[in-house]
Amino acid sequence: MSLKPRLSKSQQQVALSLKSRGAQSIRILAKHLKMTTMGVRKHLTILEHDGIVKTSKPTHQTRGRPVILWALTGSGHALFHDAHRSLAIEILSDLGEQHPDVFKELIQLRLKRMEVEYRAELAESEHDLAKKVTALASLRTDQGYIAEVRLLPNGWLLIENHCPIYAATISNPELGEMDLKLFKNLFAGQASVTKVDHVLDGDRRTAFKIKPL
Repeated sequence: MSLKPRLSKSQQQVALSLKSRGAQSIRILAKHLKMTTMGVRKHLTILEHDGIVKTSKPTHQTRGRPVILWALTGSGHALFHDAHRSLAIEILSDLGEQHPDVFKELIQLRLKRMEVEYRAELAESEHDLAKKVTALASLRTDQGYIAEVRLLPNGWLLIENHCPIYAATISNPELGEMDLKLFKNLFAGQASVTKVDHVLDGDRRTAFKIKPL
């Protein structure tokens, strides 16, 4: 791993775990990294102050206390140098060619993980469709998509002016289609979601039309 030198070794481990495993609670991070929960909390506090990590809205469990998840911000993802992105792209391409079934399974696992994370972030706006669309745009912007919302006569247009995983989607178009599946799942029973522009089709941007049911 090669991250900006201002991070300590332990902070780099926390950032890498969030990068590779997605949003996690302090308890899960501590178990995975073999650190104390107090130590992980201290590192996360520093990283949060630096704008590298953020907390999600509490997710209410059927039992026990609400769980707060920690995830990287857009700045946190930017800590990882391009060389690692190139390596990841190569690995994904090789995996897709040599083991297509495993690759599809990984895509589905990533989709499920992202849906859990997004639902937690959008929980407060779940019952207000307009606010939910706006909150989704804000979340996507935090992740590097530079998203905006435009009001339509019969819904909204969610526009993403940048694709931070563009290089990966060129070789693995399944990744590009995953966002549409994710949005459809998030708005199931509330609105229909269709993709009207896509950078992989030569468009300047990627855009989704969200229409209330």
